[in-house]
Amino acid sequence: MRKSRQRDVVFGSVMALRGEHPSADRVYAKARESIPNISLGTVYRNLNVLCEAGRILKIETHDGDRFDCVLEDHAHAICSECGKIFDIPTKRQTALRVAAREAGFFPDSVSTTLSGRCLECSKKE
Repeated sequence: MRKSRQRDVVFGSVMALRGEHPSADRVYAKARESIPNISLGTVYRNLNVLCEAGRILKIETHDGDRFDCVLEDHAHAICSECGKIFDIPTKRQTALRVAAREAGFFPDSVSTTLSGRCLECSKKE
């Protein structure tokens, strides 16, 4: 992967929004703080390059892709009402990797996504 200022800014923007699991639009807004004339297309391209290089994760949601810079094994819980994404620390992915290897399969990645309602949305009823 060739180094570029735009890619560094896009990666830095995802890092700065770490707990937020930002959308491409949110990364774009953050990146514009450093490079005001960066295009949304450049942000999308660089997010995809960073995903392909394994530097960030793409989380597919019903509202569009979101991005995560936490690469350690963990699950995601997505609220079906407000769309907020929560990290859930778990050893399950590690256990799945071991089980897969024992079965003769070598995964590049393991992901677990839970959907439901967050505490705040559950209290609204």
